[in-house]
Amino acid sequence: MVTVLFPHLAAVEIEQVDRQDGQIRVVARTRGDPVCCPSCGTATGKVHGYHRRRLADRPVDGLPVVIELRLRRLVCVNLDCVRQTFHEQVPGLAGRYGRRTPGATALVIACALALAERAGASLLATIGLLLSRTSVLSTLMALPEPPSTVPAVIGVDDFAIKRGQRYATVIIDAVTHRCLEVLPDRLGVTFAHWLQAHPGVRLICRDRSAAYAAGARDGAPQAVQCADRWHLLNNLSEAVEKLALAHRGCFRDIATGQGRDEGPTVRRTRSRYAAIHALLGQGVTNNEIARRLHLALNTVKKYARAPHVEQLIGGSKRGATLVDPFRDYLRSRRAAEPPNPA
Repeated sequence: MVTVLFPHLAAVEIEQVDRQDGQIRVVARTRGDPVCCPSCGTATGKVHGYHRRRLADRPVDGLPVVIELRLRRLVCVNLDCVRQTFHEQVPGLAGRYGRRTPGATALVIACALALAERAGASLLATIGLLLSRTSVLSTLMALPEPPSTVPAVIGVDDFAIKRGQRYATVIIDAVTHRCLEVLPDRLGVTFAHWLQAHPGVRLICRDRSAAYAAGARDGAPQAVQCADRWHLLNNLSEAVEKLALAHRGCFRDIATGQGRDEGPTVRRTRSRYAAIHALLGQGVTNNEIARRLHLALNTVKKYARAPHVEQLIGGSKRGATLVDPFRDYLRSRRAAEPPNPA
């Protein structure tokens, strides 16, 4: 039963198992077999003394499990050995300086990788493994770094450390989405140096940044560059929005002659435009209009310069052109043209 359910306890003799103070206590000791000296490799069973260790194990039925293990301090029988005494270890159960069994440590590592410190400690507490967030973070930081192999497909993008002032670059594995590197800026030269130091990249997914394009050409000329899906969809949506705002006047309701879904800002803009141009028609100066309507002088000048109110609505940047007076006529001619037989 022990070898099937608790294989890590198969190398020791269990003396007692009880439940007290809301936890399960397992009292065990080593079997007394000879142990090889870690320095010279001589097998010895001569006991110098005993000591006890408390190890946290994986919870059982939501209760913490503590293993009280009695270990021997052995004497090396080789008189030429630099060691005189040493503590025996139990592989798979008690490593040097460890306070948890390998199974409990693996559970902590899994929660730390998925949830980090505070959330990981909360999840471990619900299953019966009580640790502070600092202990969870220490276990995570003690892990060896993963191998630094560069994948064939990477993604690169910038992010703001302080918006409008300082930016950095993140490079990820486009397949596993694992972060590979964070560069201190978003310059093409920095990106090119990273590519030259990590050869083997065959495909680079990026945005439309000219700096990243130049860096990819210089650092990995053999790699194919492509735009990622998010930037394509984002750029398309921004272009459609700008086009719709620029031609807002073309989507007027014929029946009512009013724009659809006009909010208070649009209605205020129309009211100001009508009031300012009514006063301009009476010969009132811009300074006097600003005083009467309680507006800034630059605001009055902006409304006075606009030939149409639609130019001030929705952020439209399209100014008046020579075609505007003939736009309706051109549309009617185009609609009346017969379809092209080709």
